[in-house]
Amino acid sequence: MEHEINDMTHRRNHIRVAVPPQIGIHITPLLLGKFREKYPEIVVEIIETGSIISLRMLKDEKLDLALMNYTEDCDGSFIYRKLGVAECCFCTYKSSPFAQRPFITIEDIKDEALVMLDSTFNLTHLVHQVFRKQGFKPNVIHYSPYLHTVRNLVRQKIASSFLTRHAILPDDDIISIPVKEPLHLEAGLVLQNGPPL
Repeated sequence: MEHEINDMTHRRNHIRVAVPPQIGIHITPLLLGKFREKYPEIVVEIIETGSIISLRMLKDEKLDLALMNYTEDCDGSFIYRKLGVAECCFCTYKSSPFAQRPFITIEDIKDEALVMLDSTFNLTHLVHQVFRKQGFKPNVIHYSPYLHTVRNLVRQKIASSFLTRHAILPDDDIISIPVKEPLHLEAGLVLQNGPPL
């Protein structure tokens, strides 16, 4: 990522980056901390949003690059640079009947009340797809564009959720449980497929 930003900054000193909240809790401090210290002349504008909006903004040239989670069948009109894999887990409160399980299946939680990130996030589409393949419809009681709202509703024991493992912080008081048939999203850098900026 630093190489991509360096390459862009040779042409100008303002970079617009989209970061989803699940990645942003780790990346934003680096961009506004270490990167800013190393390159004080570069303005990094960070937009926190879901992957679908990020792609639309890239297409409309309102962004220079996006860090995001995506599925393998992604839009071919962009350049994807994989940085890693994000494991998607079932997230619940500590007193949940599921909290002590080493893993869960979709059938185990088919009736569980869920709060999910809204439809601008690839994770939500992945969860719906997995439920559908197994013949179930997730019991989603609320969709939110805000990670803190989702985590707060889980902490308040109102519902469980699906989030990437790195979206849960140690002090969140939330248990993340792997799915027996693991759910993964690619995590990477996305750029518009066209002439250099």
